[in-house]
Amino acid sequence: MDDLIDDQYDVFKSILDKYTPAEAVKKLSLLAPEDIIKRILERYDADMVRIKELQGPRAVVIDNYETWYAGLHPDHKLD
Repeated sequence: MDDLIDDQYDVFKSILDKYTPAEAVKKLSLLAPEDIIKRILERYDADMVRIKELQGPRAVVIDNYETWYAGLHPDHKLD
């Protein structure tokens, strides 16, 4: 059953590429029962909390100095 939830969660995440979470739930509700939708939403909420609480580096840090990337410069080579 967990493999099925994993697959359905992957489908839910792919739907999020085009739709809001609420719209994605509506679309997935056409294909999955309510208890599955509930489990998917619980997993999604847990993932969002984990991302918000992530304490990893926000940027590349050199000697305790956070660099700022200003974007491509005309002198940059792309290949």
